[in-house]
This record gives sequence, structure tokens and C-alpha cells, in this order.
Amino acid sequence: MNRRYLSLVVTVMAVALTSCRLAPSNPTPTTTTSIDFPYPPQHDILEVAVPLDPHQAEAANFALEARRARTSASYGQPDQVERYNRMVADDLRASFFGIPPPARTTGGETYRAVRAVARPADAVEIDVCVYPSPGVYGLQAGEARPHLIQNPDGYGITRFTVQKTTIKSATGEIPAEPRWLIIGYDLALSFRTKEANQVCAPFKPDPWVQKMPEPTESPTPAPK
Repeated sequence: MNRRYLSLVVTVMAVALTSCRLAPSNPTPTTTTSIDFPYPPQHDILEVAVPLDPHQAEAANFALEARRARTSASYGQPDQVERYNRMVADDLRASFFGIPPPARTTGGETYRAVRAVARPADAVEIDVCVYPSPGVYGLQAGEARPHLIQNPDGYGITRFTVQKTTIKSATGEIPAEPRWLIIGYDLALSFRTKEANQVCAPFKPDPWVQKMPEPTESPTPAPK
């Protein structure tokens, strides 16, 4: 797999690769929102869906966290972009368009590691599928009810190469001891719809649920 991607390509393709979403999975709250939101906070599910040995399982769990971090970073909020770049190698530094996310979100999506392949130097190639189930529902100021902010029929997929290494991260850290780092990924995989569906469909949540959570008894306090 080609481990080098131009930063311009990363920038242009970033929004399209957020698991068919229109908002990050854990957006940083804006400082201006004070809307009433009587729904539970968004909760994403991260799972390893196939049997793996301990080394591959560690790699898969790191890849899951990195994939969710990428979704959160996709709207250009500096702290979320830095968090994602801390998890990737320096030559994979990403920047994102700063399209504002919904002020509040509920529901969630399911991230599953569905494939692991050993690569040289103890690296592991991991396929992470993202499913819009139960779905992420967002509310902007002035709207009466949250609405689904994802493609209800699409599977997102990213193929990461993960390695324990001391090479420099995209935020400049060079640790004394090896730690997990994304050293490569296939950005184009989500655009190959047939292949993405073949990889992800066998592992989709069953039962398949797309439903907004019921309101809580008392409104969820707005972020400060």
C-alpha cells in the first residue's frame, strides 16, 4: 500500500471521508450555543468485530480511536485537528475545512475493526468500517427538532496501517519509547463503493437500527 499522500489530497478529500457524515462524531461545543436539548449526549460504539491476537487487537483499537478522531477533526476545530494529527506520522499531517458542526448531537454511530493483516516490521493493516446506526442527529440554533446528519445508507471505510514506532508524529512528538502511530492509510477506499460494501456489509450491526433517542426527562444542560 502506498504510504505517502500529498497534504493537498488529504485536505480536499477530508470532508468526503467522514463516514458519509455531515458532522463530526464528538464535536467540540461552540461557545455561543445555549439551545435547549432534552436528548442524551452522542455515544459512539467502537468494537473489534473479528478474532485477533493481542498485538493486532491493540493495533485495531488504536485504529478505531484514530478513525473516530478523524471524524471529529473533519470540521477544522483546532483542538480536534491537533488530536488527530498526534495519532498520525508527520508525512500524513491532515488539515480540514472549517465547516461548523451542529451545535448539539445525539444518537451515535458504530465503528468496527473488521480486518487485520500483518505487515513488515510488526505493522498491522486494519480496515475500520463506520455505520450510521443508530445514527447521529444534530440540532442547530433555531431548529425545533434534531435531524439525521448522515447518509442513512452509506458505509464509511478507512484502511489504516498502524505500527509501534518512535518516528515523529504530525504534531512533532518523538517519544523515547515506541507507541502506536498511523503510518499509512487508503483514502480512496470509501470512493470504491462496491469494495467498501463488500468489506463492511457482513459486519453491519444486527439488528440494524436507525432511530433518534427518546428525550430525557429533563433537558440536557447546554455546553458552556
